Amino acid sequence: QHGSTGIVVPPMDASALRAAMQTLWDDPSLAQRYGEAARARYLEVFTAEGLGQAYAELYTQAVAQRQ
Repeated sequence: QHGSTGIVVPPMDASALRAAMQTLWDDPSLAQRYGEAARARYLEVFTAEGLGQAYAELYTQAVAQRQ
């Protein structure tokens, strides 16, 4: 999530990657905020519990649409 959990750069764009890395190097507090936000997103979305909850919600919606 660009600007929230990090900086997204286009594939194969070394200059954009360099600029993103320089931004983080120049602003350690920004790097820390991105790191903390990325960890929170990981724990919310990508853990077994988070994925299980997302699938449960998806299945609940699918069943509700069939009725």
